[in-house]
Amino acid sequence: MFSIFLTDAEVKVSILLSLTVVLLNFWSCAPHNSKLETALKRAGENRIELEKVLSRYSSNPADSLKYKAAVFLIENMPGYFYYEGKGISDYADYFAAIKPTTSEPKTVLDSLAKTLGRFTLKDQIIKYDIETLDSAYLCENIELAFESWRRYPWSRQYGFNDFCEYILPYRIGDETPTNWRSAFGDEYSSIIESVDFTSPIELAKLLRDSIIDRLGTPRFTMTRPSGYPTVDAITSQNFAGACDDLTQFSISLFRTFGIAAAEDIIPKRGDANVGHSWVAIFDLDGELYNTDFFGEILYVSSTMVNRASLKAKVFRRHFSSNDYEYEIFKTHNVEIPNNLFDFVYRSMDVTKLYANNLMDLRLQREQLYNKMSRPKIVFLCAPSWLEWTPIAWSKFDHDGGVTFKSVDGGSLLRVAYFDETGINFLSAPFYAHRQTRDLVFIPDADFNQVSNVTLYTKYGLYSRDLLFINRLLDGCFEGANDPKFINSDTLHVIKKHPRHLFTEVTVSSAKKYKYLRYKGSDSSFCNIAEIEFISKQGKLSGKIIGTPGAMDNNPQHEFMSAFDGRTETSVNHMTPGDGWTGIQLAKPATVTKIRYAPRNHDNFVKEGNDYELFVSTTDGWVSYGRKKSKSDSLVYQNVPKGALLYLKNHTEGQEERVFHIKDERQVFK
Repeated sequence: MFSIFLTDAEVKVSILLSLTVVLLNFWSCAPHNSKLETALKRAGENRIELEKVLSRYSSNPADSLKYKAAVFLIENMPGYFYYEGKGISDYADYFAAIKPTTSEPKTVLDSLAKTLGRFTLKDQIIKYDIETLDSAYLCENIELAFESWRRYPWSRQYGFNDFCEYILPYRIGDETPTNWRSAFGDEYSSIIESVDFTSPIELAKLLRDSIIDRLGTPRFTMTRPSGYPTVDAITSQNFAGACDDLTQFSISLFRTFGIAAAEDIIPKRGDANVGHSWVAIFDLDGELYNTDFFGEILYVSSTMVNRASLKAKVFRRHFSSNDYEYEIFKTHNVEIPNNLFDFVYRSMDVTKLYANNLMDLRLQREQLYNKMSRPKIVFLCAPSWLEWTPIAWSKFDHDGGVTFKSVDGGSLLRVAYFDETGINFLSAPFYAHRQTRDLVFIPDADFNQVSNVTLYTKYGLYSRDLLFINRLLDGCFEGANDPKFINSDTLHVIKKHPRHLFTEVTVSSAKKYKYLRYKGSDSSFCNIAEIEFISKQGKLSGKIIGTPGAMDNNPQHEFMSAFDGRTETSVNHMTPGDGWTGIQLAKPATVTKIRYAPRNHDNFVKEGNDYELFVSTTDGWVSYGRKKSKSDSLVYQNVPKGALLYLKNHTEGQEERVFHIKDERQVFK
């Protein structure tokens, strides 16, 4: 492990021995490198620590590249920060606790909250890198980065600019700085001791496979302490958390061993309210590879991110600042929206590398609202819950239209600008057709053109829910008078996808049975959320029976879950086709009906929950009233035809998404 510590005496000797060189470097850079001098001024009392770094590398011509690297880090350091406080350190335990347990992430968080109190970011102290990082930390980072760059055959061929952006940086987001290079070097260097690779991609695959063998498969969950910043690199070794947390580990690991890597980001997915990030890895010929969640490392065109994800923009985070972009906003006296700041100031647009339907998205003047005044800068916004989040920016064309460069088609978008009143819309919601590239507008609410609508869910049944629903197909309900279901009778076989939470079917058999069960089809893992066997006298009850064993040993997915009265729990058997669940009656009875619910993510309309419908207008969302659901569907009357809608559940849950009604069905965007 390498470390460098400079005493004040050593610094004074170094300055005296090389006074001429030092003065030449500092005084000559002042007029020619105002960015460096600006950064040093912003350091305040910490300036002496930064000057120690510059002094160290300016005295020896052999360190000229290290001096340039130090300048690169320092002049781009303003604006970087991290949080410090008891909550940061205490809640790092969450990431350590979640990996070895089979408990639900929310259960772990709730347990920590009872002991520590809820995590709140406002209680933490902001520390700016430029004011706090010392010379020892920066010099160690520079020395170890250069050691890996010059030592390994797969790394030496990267150019200096790529080295500075994608190997040298000591941080990725707003994580707490740690000595991760030395820690990861000590921990994982044995993996690469005898390799003869020259390809950084092959080396990355070896590291990934070896570490999974050692630490196990990452436990990915979107649940983490609300507001918690980017997890630090050392904590990221716990292999738990959201995509940002696993990305932190991957990039830090690869950079430790001289592999150029960066974080590529979708600000907002086109089919969800959140963004997504993953790791971009650069081969020596400039070709791009990706890994998601520390998963398989694939050529960019082979990844799900490139092939399937709906997205309008993709950005790559880099360490340096985009001063030119920033000056445009400053010149026009326009504040960069918080959500967009990093993408304007410290990222590059890489949409074209991932796009399936790349286009320059242009709106004609007549497709925009006729506003009295025209803002200097306008934004392309994507829906996120009840907000519209900026994901790109542009200026008006000479003819009054606006063009957003390099957009991937298919996502729902809207043009807007921001002022002291908040967001102001300049267009109706629209999406670019992925084949024709034509803009398809969803009209603003016209309260003169209305109809009644029936709503079944507040969030689209995307791939994960459709997977569960598909697993119901060919599932079989059986009745028997033998506990082993010998000579059982088939009561019903599921042949259609359910449209809403509960499906009710009629059973024609008049025979009486003591044992009733549901057996999932092959490869279904017996996925089902809730079952009700009903007789003429009402819902039947009895002893719950079934095959023990749930995936990941999770008790919420045992066979009993199908009869607990909760549609948010479900059976998920440990084997693909052997699981079943049922009840043993006290005495035989005739089943007249069966009601069942698919395994789901708790986004269907539920009886007893409090809902509110919102309608999109030229000025934003307008409430169309709250009501408590009396079943697993909601009926709203006199709703504007074709308008964009949003159904909020005030009782529980967070997943909600915009939609419109087409052919009497909810179409989520």
